[in-house]
Amino acid sequence: MEVDKDMRHERISVIIPAYNAATTIVDAVQSVLAQSWANVECIVVNDGSTDNTAAVLMPWRDRITCIDKANGGFASARNVGMRAATGDWIAWLDADDVFEADKLERQMSLLTMRSELGLVCSDFSMFDSSGELARSAIQQYYGVFSRGMMLSTAFEHGATLENGDHVRYGNVFDALLQGNFIHPPTALFRKGVFEAVGEQCTELVNATDYEYFLRIAQRYAVGYIDAPLLRYRISATQSSSPANFARNSYYNELALQHVLQHFTLTHEQRHVIRQRFRSMHLMLARHLAGQEKMHALRCLLARPRCLFSLTGVVVLLKILTPGALLEWRRRHLHPFFLHGH
Repeated sequence: MEVDKDMRHERISVIIPAYNAATTIVDAVQSVLAQSWANVECIVVNDGSTDNTAAVLMPWRDRITCIDKANGGFASARNVGMRAATGDWIAWLDADDVFEADKLERQMSLLTMRSELGLVCSDFSMFDSSGELARSAIQQYYGVFSRGMMLSTAFEHGATLENGDHVRYGNVFDALLQGNFIHPPTALFRKGVFEAVGEQCTELVNATDYEYFLRIAQRYAVGYIDAPLLRYRISATQSSSPANFARNSYYNELALQHVLQHFTLTHEQRHVIRQRFRSMHLMLARHLAGQEKMHALRCLLARPRCLFSLTGVVVLLKILTPGALLEWRRRHLHPFFLHGH
């Protein structure tokens, strides 16, 4: 379906938080300015960068809005950008990622068909300095899909647009409680949604997006385009890297605690969140069991019901096994079994 002609005049404000992003920010900005959707406002929020982010943006200053602020994290930068946005719609983009040229137009095509949607997201590809890593990355990137979730069950309805895009849409709040699958830099939502649900919670750090999407999904239907409309850059320093697993687990739990305290939930929804707590503690304990045994043990004891599972018992045994014995087993037993002896 083509975009309704009455929507063509509507402006989309793209918010790009930037902290020490001098090496990537120009690619991000250019991908916004090259959009096939004509009426686009590009807002870069320089979040207290100490590199030359501001300098590399100088050639683009007549085509973008730059806002300088003291460093406060990407959520605070997004909040500043969303408050300054003059568009009818808000899109997010990270300073190291790149929109496909027709990203916004294809999302607006879905919104033409389903005007009740409050937010539209999409699949994405992944790349690093060596090239493309995955053309379709959503199902391998988000752990919820390894725990039995499917896109076809997360969204109630499906359809195919006239441009060939396969789309899904519907109420996803219950599905989101099981884990996030809305990739933040693919999100496009109405300015009125921001005005209704408010700003991001800066204290939730990297889990602020998840809590924000839950807040939106509790009020509005969500749409998804099953096509990679964003190129997502992978690096060892990004907040979602495996090195930050423990920190991310902490803030994800904090986000769900926030949901329990501030959202109106059914008994079944509260039960899902409590199950998530047990699962998160078990995963973190397993992650830490080899090197940070006391931390891992505290994770298990914080949710004692974790111990009433086979995985919990295995993790506990790993915690109680001396590190030297674990290293001996890794060096001597694993090759033995791998070679079929």
